[in-house]
Amino acid sequence: KRQVLNRQPEARREFLIKSAVLDRMSGSLCEAVTGVAEGDTILRELEQANLFIAPLDGGRRWYRYHQLFRELLLVRLARQQPSEAAHLHLRASRWYEQHGLLASAMRHATAAEDIERQVALIANNVLHLAYLGELRRLVRWLEFLPKELGARQPWFHISQAWVLAFAGHLEDVETELAAVDRSLEQLGELECTGGDFAATARHVRGHAAAIRGYLAGFRSETDESLRLVHQALELLPGEDRIARGWTTLLLAVELRALNKFQAADDAFVSAIALGRAAGSVPLTTDALWEPSWLQLIQGKLQNVLENSAAALELADAHERESGQRLAPTGYAHIGIAAVLHERNELALALDHATVAVRLARRWGMADARARSELQLALTLQASGRVEEAGAMAMQAAETAAGISSAYAQIIDTSLARVHLAQGNLAAVEAWASENDLHEDADLSTLHLYRGIVFARLLMAQAEADARKRRSVRRVLLQFQERARAVAANGNLLEILALTALNEAALGHDAAAQDALSEALALGETQGYMRTFVAEGEPMHNLLIAALAQNTAPPYTARLIAALEEDLSDPAQAMPGATLPERLTERELAVLRLL
Repeated sequence: KRQVLNRQPEARREFLIKSAVLDRMSGSLCEAVTGVAEGDTILRELEQANLFIAPLDGGRRWYRYHQLFRELLLVRLARQQPSEAAHLHLRASRWYEQHGLLASAMRHATAAEDIERQVALIANNVLHLAYLGELRRLVRWLEFLPKELGARQPWFHISQAWVLAFAGHLEDVETELAAVDRSLEQLGELECTGGDFAATARHVRGHAAAIRGYLAGFRSETDESLRLVHQALELLPGEDRIARGWTTLLLAVELRALNKFQAADDAFVSAIALGRAAGSVPLTTDALWEPSWLQLIQGKLQNVLENSAAALELADAHERESGQRLAPTGYAHIGIAAVLHERNELALALDHATVAVRLARRWGMADARARSELQLALTLQASGRVEEAGAMAMQAAETAAGISSAYAQIIDTSLARVHLAQGNLAAVEAWASENDLHEDADLSTLHLYRGIVFARLLMAQAEADARKRRSVRRVLLQFQERARAVAANGNLLEILALTALNEAALGHDAAAQDALSEALALGETQGYMRTFVAEGEPMHNLLIAALAQNTAPPYTARLIAALEEDLSDPAQAMPGATLPERLTERELAVLRLL
């Protein structure tokens, strides 16, 4: 091998020695590292000359040296140019970063023993890596770096803060952000009034404001979150499109929480555009799907499926090109599971919810874990798998509790819903007491979803105390008005279904049918099923009466058939429900014809 190497022309020998720092080579990469043009041509010539080089793919885009030959080249490099290896590794690191191959970029930065470069790699790509589902890799990289960097590296603490925030360790994030402020002060003293420092400080503070806005959102401090998000968007430079895109997405989420749906829609569109402009498939995928939460509130089930399909299509293309499955696609699976659940396609809904949980746990993103575990719990409950549903709901609550108390309250509302479905009134009453929810409470600012669960509790209590029926009516009418005011048709449909049940229990048959008719009109175009089917025998009776009045006959008939099937399975029946009188074969035939 030495003889072969020594026989090479000097220029070729120089190329071989310098490119030896690479464990795999492409023409473009070799050009960046060695400074020699026509890298592809040289690699092909080396292969044709049998110079200890082998292709790694059929297209001969990537090559590697025989290991013993490479070791010989590295020894020669260390002897002849001892200080050159670090420079070569840094060139390789920059090339890999430019081409989105961050693990290789970090490996070469580490080989160069350039701590500053390693910190810069993490800082420049922390959001991208987090979105790729690489939280654990980020943690390993950060743990490897010397902690004394903090005094002069604010980006080190920004990166730590992002990782902690995504992983749900919110109580530790502020410690890192305080360290950011301290390191900026020390860096400012060193840099004096240099222009670069001013730009860096502004950029760093933009990230810090975005992170603090994220934390405020988890604490349900929506106004504070919006203030911080706007501050972040003022500070973040235009070229940091991923951070701006992520922050714009957070803006949309907070606007949605305030029921400012049009402004939220506009912000979602901007976030998608920024994700595409940044070339960030993970950010674009998340931004494509995130409007689904709003569309579920609005009762636009088909839109949820379309958004989720678009996100998954983009993620599938990325996987085909890179071989990497994007963990954030778990969110899209949650959306699909929610729609399939509502359309009573429970087996498919379970499949998607299970995939969502698996992806979220692999990712390590606490929010994704809590949401996916909760969706799986709700679908397990609807499928009659009560014990599994309870265990999964408790897991979701535990995950949420590790994020923040305010976030835990959001998940606890859905956990209360699972308890209601299981007939565990004591647990739901404890939830209501903890949240100061009672008949005389001011419910004017109560979140609609939480209000619906509270109304369900009042209805369950009214089974034993008929006097509560009028309280239920007042609460439901109040929530109807609020849902109509913001066009939250998904919530309105459920409120109307509950109103129909309550009016029927009061003996107000006409009012019950009016509410049910409006609910059916809202539900038919989007294929709502479970909202009606889950109510058991009382809803069955109302639907039979609606069919007799020729109210949405084909849709009503489908709902009745689904209810019949649900009630015939003891595992699916609601706690305490009794089976209604069975329809005759002739009646079933009529329903099918309708």
